[in-house]
Amino acid sequence: MSVGLVIVSHSRKIAEGVVELAAQMAPDVVLVAAGEADDGDGPSRIGT
Repeated sequence: MSVGLVIVSHSRKIAEGVVELAAQMAPDVVLVAAGEADDGDGPSRIGT
């Protein structure tokens, strides 16, 4: 059986941090981070 998780957050850094933590607890699980509002207008920011 294969397990995969997509971690979604309004902040890419939070999503990446959760993936890093989860990978330490479950190294055989495929984890992907998704997050951050990037509207192409200025610096990246937390979005909704």
